[in-house]
Amino acid sequence: MIGGPRSGDAAHAICSGYVQRRLEAAGWKTAREVRIDDLGSIERSMDWYTRAAMNAARRLGWRPFRIGSWLVALASDEVETRIHDDRLTIDAAFPVRAAEMTALLVDSSRLRPARGLALIDPRSRRRTWLIRSRIDGRRSDLPYRGYADFMSNVRRPTTGRRRR
Repeated sequence: MIGGPRSGDAAHAICSGYVQRRLEAAGWKTAREVRIDDLGSIERSMDWYTRAAMNAARRLGWRPFRIGSWLVALASDEVETRIHDDRLTIDAAFPVRAAEMTALLVDSSRLRPARGLALIDPRSRRRTWLIRSRIDGRRSDLPYRGYADFMSNVRRPTTGRRRR
């Protein structure tokens, strides 16, 4: 886990709810909850959930024709550092990135069976809500230093810059 367990758990819950609301607003059906602590654990968890997703979807009464697996993480310096440090593994393990994921939300027929990776800011209400990492060409600063910084901003108004 990046950051302390309390701030990480609360931030995870907020991020997870944010992604679910955004996907459902775009017309997608969702089911959630997976806790992951490291890149290897993330890959194993995502593989397990991808294999189990078809049966889970059927139990929910859905009739999926394709299953996608995306990792979305808090747009923070801590997460960005992990992505940068593990960029070779990230490149191989998560070939679908924020720009393609955003396009897939509009046209799911192009969904491919590869894992995706994007950053999010749960306080943002921007229409384009999936954020590129620096390894994908983002140049701007991220809004948070880490999970604790995010949690300290949760109850503050969303106007103005939140950083530094």
